Amino acid sequence: LEPLTLPAPGTFSRYESTRSGRRMEQSLGTIRANRTGTGLLL
Repeated sequence: LEPLTLPAPGTFSRYESTRSGRRMEQSLGTIRANRTGTGLLL
């Protein structure tokens, strides 16, 4: 099992796992301000 690492600033990582809790797949994305500028859009 690989250790978790922090993503770069402004990005997030999501891990999908099995029901037993094993990590299966990692996906990455960016964090952006929403259209109103009052929240975050992931």
